Amino acid sequence: MSLQELIPALRELPRVEKLRLVQFLVNELAREAELTPLQPHAEYPVWSPYDASEAAETLLTLEHLKERAQRGGREKYEAVLAKVPDVEPEEYDRL
Repeated sequence: MSLQELIPALRELPRVEKLRLVQFLVNELAREAELTPLQPHAEYPVWSPYDASEAAETLLTLEHLKERAQRGGREKYEAVLAKVPDVEPEEYDRL
């Protein structure tokens, strides 16, 4: 039976049967990939942002940059750029 033939029947399944099907398929894929499935009642380490100061700092920096970007604009950019003298660069700054 092809997948195209199965799909209409799968749509008719009750929710709980669909969840069992998903679990079955995930277990089958894990078995084929020779992965060890998760065991019931076992403990597994999970990363948490708790005490991850680098993540918090990055988020704060991004938020700060968003706020700065909202305050800016093309007119302000051009006003600042107009203050830069139109002169040739020093010898050490030439490309």
